Formats: sequence, C-alpha cells, structure tokens
Amino acid sequence: KKKKPPPPPPPPPPPPPPPQKAPQSNRAKQQHREMHWKSTGIVGIRDQGITHLPASVASVGTDAKVLDATNNRLHELPPAVAHLPNLQRIVLCHNSIYTLSGPLLRSLPALKMLLLDHNSLVELPEEVSWLTRLEKLSLNHNKLTGLPSGLAACSRLTCILVGHNRLKGLPAGDHLPPSLEEFNAAHNQISHIPASWGTLHKLKVLNLDDNRVADVPAEVLHDCSALHTLCLHGCPIGPAQLQANPGFHAFEERRKGKYDKAIAGGVLMGAKQLDEGVDREKMHSR
Repeated sequence: KKKKPPPPPPPPPPPPPPPQKAPQSNRAKQQHREMHWKSTGIVGIRDQGITHLPASVASVGTDAKVLDATNNRLHELPPAVAHLPNLQRIVLCHNSIYTLSGPLLRSLPALKMLLLDHNSLVELPEEVSWLTRLEKLSLNHNKLTGLPSGLAACSRLTCILVGHNRLKGLPAGDHLPPSLEEFNAAHNQISHIPASWGTLHKLKVLNLDDNRVADVPAEVLHDCSALHTLCLHGCPIGPAQLQANPGFHAFEERRKGKYDKAIAGGVLMGAKQLDEGVDREKMHSR
C-alpha cells in the first residue's frame, strides 16, 4: 500500500496588529491648542457652549491678536482679556453679554475692532474712551438705550453700527469722534437728529431706516461735506419735505456725484442707493 502524503503545513499565523496609538490626553490636547493660539495669534473658541473662557487663554499673553468666542453663553466681557494686551479684534457675537467692565476696556490699548452683535447689552461704559485705536464698533441687536460721550475720544473710530436696539435719541455731534464715516442705527426709536451732527465732516453714510425721524436739520445736509448716503426708509419724513430742506441741494450734488462715478466705473448699484433715501409712498399719502 502506498503511504498517504503528509498533510500540508498549517498557514503561518497572521502578523500581530500594529500597536494602537494611545488616546491623546486632555492635557495634551489643551497644550496643542495653546500652541496653535500662540503661533497664529488667533484665540478661537466658537460654538462651545461655554459660560467662561478657559483659564489657559491667559497663557497666550502678548501673542494674542484676535479673540473669537462667537456663539457661546458668555454673560460678560471675559476677565481673561486683561492678560491679552495686544488684542486687535474681539468677536463675541451671539452670546448673552449684558455688561462690559470699564477697567477691562482700559486693558485693551491696541483694540481696533469690537464686535458684540446679538447680545443683551443695555449700556456702553464711558471707559470706551480708552479705546483710542478703535476703528469699528458693532453692537447690532442689543438692548442699548443710549451711547456714551466717551466715544468722542476714540479718534480713529470710523464705523458705529447700533441697529436693532432701543435708542430713542442720538448723542450730540461733539460726543462722537470727528473721524466717524458710517453710522447705522436702523430699527430703533429715534425721532430727532441733532443739528450739531453738522460738525461731522467725514460722515459719509447715515442710516436711520425704520425710526421716527420726521425732519433732518439743514446743518446735517449742508455741513456734513462728505455725506452722500442718507437712509430714512420707514420714517415719517417724505421726499417732498426732504427736498424742501435748505441743505438738500448741497447733499443732492454730493449724492449724484458719488453714484455717477460709481456707475461710470461699471458698478451696478442697488435700487435703494439710487432713490432719495425716503419712502416715495409717503409723499402720495399726504
């Protein structure tokens, strides 16, 4: 009898799996995040649902240029900003901030942009006057009832946005910085524009849509020598009344010059920019 051939050798065992990388500890993650903040200068903590900034933010120190903690649950200007003296931009939109600490504003000498839209602020402290390098202040969708005279000291401030608040009046012209170029307070309860605004010779855009303004001082139309855009849609003033204003001719010449240049340069203007800045139907309803 023939012998049966021996069975084939068993297949070699599979190689052992590669060692799994140990999960990164929370401390390691935090250190990596801090290194990123320092290397970029941007402290980004958006959409975290936090009520306070982590203590590690203070360690970024003078390297921090931007703080963005949008869409959280902060209730105040975070005390940690006192340790970030070189901040140029603070973005804290969509939080629950109801107060700003004056002493904290003093600790931000390099700040250029302060964006606090969609919060619950009821006032702006006078210490805003310490923000001498501030260029843009955006406080849309808050609960402000007034603006502080300290804004006049912000000598580089060109843009103030305070739409959708509870403003019933405007500050006097000498309570605003002469550098101001754009002021937007649409959707408030403002009924009067101070004649002293005629001293704001760099003001280019004034938007008071959906307020209660029934008249515009001739000083504003005539003496605001850079003003070319005036928006009063939704206000009780009509085109006939505006055109009868003694300062309207000077304003109209600037407005036409601005938009004629834009059209000649191939820019397509929106319909609102080419109208009188008021609602035509009011003229016909009187």
